[in-house]
Amino acid sequence: MIQKDGFDFVFDESKCKECGGKCCIGDGYVFLEIYEAQKIAQYLNMSLEDFGMQYLRKVGTRYALKENGDNPDCIFLDSNRQCSIYECRPKNCASFPFWDIFKKNPQGAFRECIGVLKKSSFFFKHLHIRIIQRIKVVNGI
Repeated sequence: MIQKDGFDFVFDESKCKECGGKCCIGDGYVFLEIYEAQKIAQYLNMSLEDFGMQYLRKVGTRYALKENGDNPDCIFLDSNRQCSIYECRPKNCASFPFWDIFKKNPQGAFRECIGVLKKSSFFFKHLHIRIIQRIKVVNGI
């Protein structure tokens, strides 16, 4: 379970395998810094130039990952709905759901991701589990 200061939720990474990559589809851009493009190109055993031609599009003065053809899926979302570059995914992806927009609008994070839980729900659930475990120990169960 991951939690960060300033956010009214926690994130259960184990839910990523269940959701089918909902954070990897839809409108929006995954912008890359040059070092991220270099890291992904190296991971794919490609030159930076070839990587850029195949996987990037120019948006204003920046570069973003292309989408997968005519659908809004990330180009690196594979047929199993998993990230094929997970080990070196961009910081924009790695920091999800702890984005500034969700500090102001946590409801957006709850709608977007099944792994996002209200802090109060998470702590109550785990407190309940710990109480049950303690009762079992005390009663020799």
